[in-house]
Amino acid sequence: MRAMKGRRRVPDVNALTAHEICRGPGNLTMAMGITLAENTLDLLGDRLYIEDRRIAIGEIVWGARIGISVGTESPWRAWVKGHPAVSAQRV
Repeated sequence: MRAMKGRRRVPDVNALTAHEICRGPGNLTMAMGITLAENTLDLLGDRLYIEDRRIAIGEIVWGARIGISVGTESPWRAWVKGHPAVSAQRV
């Protein structure tokens, strides 16, 4: 977690709670050190991959993307309902 906090560009990284470190896709990629160079990598590869650890996470809800001006008509944003790491919950 120390490395993830160190990658975030905020005035006081020590003030970030565990849920705030990766709140939102931009903060998540910054904390994980993912750059635009990895933008086209296959998520089934060796560098970046999604792993299913069968952890119960709660109800998944879908809604419009936020903070953008295009692509807002489709429900392409998914989050765990009521989770504190969600940057803004809007349906």
